[in-house]
Amino acid sequence: MTKKAPVRTPRITIREVASDAGVSVAAVSKVLRDAYGVSDALRAKVQASMDKLNYRPLASARGLRGRTYTLGLVFPDLRNPFFADIFAGVNSALRAHALPGHARG
Repeated sequence: MTKKAPVRTPRITIREVASDAGVSVAAVSKVLRDAYGVSDALRAKVQASMDKLNYRPLASARGLRGRTYTLGLVFPDLRNPFFADIFAGVNSALRAHALPGHARG
C-alpha cells in the first residue's frame, strides 16, 4: 500500500492579501507590524482578508525585522589556539555588554 503525499496548498503572500483587501502592500505590512498611523478601519479590512485567505506570516521572515543581535565570526582554523583565544575574547566581551533582557550564556 502506498501513502499519498499530503496536498500542499500554495502559501498566500502579502501581495495577495493586499490585492484582496484593495490596499497597498505597504498598508498590509504596517498592519502586520502594528505600526503607528493605521486606522481601525484599515486594520479590520486587512485582518478580514488575512482571515479569509488563511494568511500566515513566515516565521523566518519575521526574524528579518529589526535587530537580531547576531554576530558572525569566520576563522580559517578554530583548532589553532590563536583563533580560539580570539573567539573566547569576543565571547567574553559580548557577555559583559549583553543587553538587559537578552540571554547571557
